[in-house]
Amino acid sequence: ARSLWMQGVLFAMFLVAACATVSAADSYTDAISAVQRDDYDLAARLFRPLAEQGHAGAQSFLGVLYANGQGVLQSHEVAAQWYRKAADQGDAAAQLQLGMLSVGGQGMPQNYEMAWQWYQRAAEQGVAAAQFQLGRLYENGQGVSQSYEEAAQWYRRAAEQEHARAQSHLGLLHARGQGLPKDYRLAIQWYRRA
Repeated sequence: ARSLWMQGVLFAMFLVAACATVSAADSYTDAISAVQRDDYDLAARLFRPLAEQGHAGAQSFLGVLYANGQGVLQSHEVAAQWYRKAADQGDAAAQLQLGMLSVGGQGMPQNYEMAWQWYQRAAEQGVAAAQFQLGRLYENGQGVSQSYEEAAQWYRRAAEQEHARAQSHLGLLHARGQGLPKDYRLAIQWYRRA
């Protein structure tokens, strides 16, 4: 009898957990829908409890809302805090945003080395915008030693994902012969793709 009682308790706990998971998924979907309808007040109210429970996607979106002042008072500092929570869980979008805030010195001190670290993490997950930003850091020697070769590699990775600015920069490197063989024909091809 005790065994049946314990099975019943475990089953009830499973049902509660399953319902909470479904409820969280529904809330997240509802929050995304609110963003798509430009109902940022509702989106912020729906994302907040999920973010506080550790939902990386909700944390990242809440960061966006704070960065843009949509549904909440604009605060780059609070945006950075939410991005950081999501980025630490591997959220590539949040990692990209932290890199951008680090470059701009918004919500945190300007720090190109920190930007490089966040861009690197997002770029390794295939985020073209982060790959492009890494290329820029290498091309300009910001937070890293200047390397046109390294810049070209990151631009190429982003360009192959149809990132127009990376395609343009890759064309420019070919035209100048920086990090790549000087080749006007290839430069024009990349410019056209851009």
